[in-house]
Amino acid sequence: MPRLAVRAELQKLARLLDTDAAALDFLAGKPAADLRQMREGVAEAMFKRHSSSFRLLASLSGLLPAGITARIAHMALGAFLAGRVTGEMTPKRAVAIARKLPTDFLAETSLYIEPERAKPVLAAMPVDMIEKVAVILVGQREFITMGRFVGAVSEAALFRVIDRLDDEALLHIGFYVEDAGRLDRILEYLDDDRLRGVIATATEQDLWPEALALVQLVGDEQKGRLGDLVADEDEAVLDSLVHVAQEQSLWPEVLVAVGSMQAANRQRVVNLPSVTDPAVLNALIEAAYRQALWPVVVPLLAMMTDDARTAAVEAALAQPDEVWRAWLDAAAEPDLLPDAVSVFSGLPAGLRDEVAGHVAQRAGEPDAGRLAELAASLDLGRTR
Repeated sequence: MPRLAVRAELQKLARLLDTDAAALDFLAGKPAADLRQMREGVAEAMFKRHSSSFRLLASLSGLLPAGITARIAHMALGAFLAGRVTGEMTPKRAVAIARKLPTDFLAETSLYIEPERAKPVLAAMPVDMIEKVAVILVGQREFITMGRFVGAVSEAALFRVIDRLDDEALLHIGFYVEDAGRLDRILEYLDDDRLRGVIATATEQDLWPEALALVQLVGDEQKGRLGDLVADEDEAVLDSLVHVAQEQSLWPEVLVAVGSMQAANRQRVVNLPSVTDPAVLNALIEAAYRQALWPVVVPLLAMMTDDARTAAVEAALAQPDEVWRAWLDAAAEPDLLPDAVSVFSGLPAGLRDEVAGHVAQRAGEPDAGRLAELAASLDLGRTR
């Protein structure tokens, strides 16, 4: 999930560094996994600077009654120190102190808790407490914080919070979730009607990137379910998705989503008039080349009508030579060859001859054997 994952990571890193995400644009070309590793390393380094003090405070908190410790935390330590100390406390002690603190202070404290470090504590927090804090955080649009906590709180608390969220908040929070397994559980919990509401919200409020982020992170079963629910929507909804993909260069994410649909739905989507627009086809083919998505794209092209396939091949031939060569290389792979034959065999004669010319030009190359098999399958071995 190249672009969306990078976007989410840069925003989380910006939050950690207390800066604007635009200040980190110079990192936009880095892989999301590298950015996450950097963020976690920075967070760990920031914690280690004062880790001995945090542990000492946690130890001292055990010497006083929970009520007095809570008062000290609220009036003297403040939210930042309270959040840092939380991960160093035992779950039982942390819960006892949290029960004595105002909910708005707990919400502020949550901004400074590292979920991975405080996982046992967060998992032990009462469901009603998590719910109340979540309501405050949603009101403050603290979606990054909530997304990072999804993998740490108990499942009971997670589902209670989900029931309180509107579809917009659910999409925003899902964009920042780091535990993909929890996303699968969330989607299993949500029924189809709720997910249709989420799709409608993505369309109405221009939140398709957030929706696509969900599709990318979940497993194949839920990916297919989401893809099919999207495909069941009317053409206006699908056109809005195409528009966003084109405008924000999100074709890799959309292609993965479409590839997860049932065959009938894939066929419907790839034959939308908006998809067969030449500019869209150019972007789609470029995305297939940049992200090595030919195993997804070639079968989709085979599902197009003859006119759409012709437009797709013309778009590919208009791309730089390396793009067309990559398509031919992929088309000659045994798993993709039948679909490639389907794509090329329906071309008008003149266009078939142009394809044949490109294949013939590579006759002396080391991998020409596979291309010859493709040419023979299509009777493209002749030149004009």
